[in-house]
Amino acid sequence: MKRVITGILALAFVGTMLSGCGNKQTPAEKLAAAAEKTNQVQSANSKLNMDFGIGVSANGMNMNLDMKMNFDCTSFKDPQKTKADGTLDMGIYGKQTMQLYSEKQDDQMKVYCNTGSGWETVSADMMNEVDPSKDLELYTEIAGDFKEAGTEKVNDQDALKITGTISGENLKKIFDNNTLLQELKSVVGDDQEKLEQLYNNLGSISVNFWIDSKTGYLVKTQMDMADVLKNLFSEATTQSEAPSGVSFDVSTANVEINFSNFDKAEDFTIPDEARASANASSSSSSALAA
Repeated sequence: MKRVITGILALAFVGTMLSGCGNKQTPAEKLAAAAEKTNQVQSANSKLNMDFGIGVSANGMNMNLDMKMNFDCTSFKDPQKTKADGTLDMGIYGKQTMQLYSEKQDDQMKVYCNTGSGWETVSADMMNEVDPSKDLELYTEIAGDFKEAGTEKVNDQDALKITGTISGENLKKIFDNNTLLQELKSVVGDDQEKLEQLYNNLGSISVNFWIDSKTGYLVKTQMDMADVLKNLFSEATTQSEAPSGVSFDVSTANVEINFSNFDKAEDFTIPDEARASANASSSSSSALAA
């Protein structure tokens, strides 16, 4: 479960890095056009909101693992870097203030994190393989049931809402094309029969996109992953031969990102002490290897 949550958190954070997401066009074509235009942006602000409600039952005891994550982010494309300030609220387990920076160095993505006790370098091996623009291109190809759902206000402007779902074989394509999600499917190991069973039983992800009616930019994305995570936990519990009586329930799994200030974001500098944490980690690793 920890690996699943970590993967989702990392994926959502990387999605703030300028992830890109109309004449008479289909909803999918309108989304593709918005993605292409948004991908040309060199800077932007975004608000990342995540809400997870997870329940665990074992031997007659129930425990809630509710989690809310709220971040204000600033992203630049060249050089590629992101700043994120926010909180991680784990309910009865407490609330944690967090500050994150990321930058691309020598074709590697470095991520620095401060939770109040000093800077640490977060492992970014999987993040190096993530290309948000390619992810969105994939979504536009495989969610063939995209539909227009009217106009709503986003950032005080009219925005076209496009809805869709991703399920079955198309979920497999997302997992196969995303390194972070490949981490999630590792719950079944290399057993292809179990892997096929996992995909068939996952259910579907509900996806929504909002395109600014005036500018054509993608200004909001939202994903409801509750069914998929619930089924994933169930499959993981079954196939890992967990003790009987252990079960998971996912009541909420919502990820939402709002984008604004395209090409108008305020620049920032990554603190020297954050970068120093990477050097400290490297030195520690070298010492252990020796």
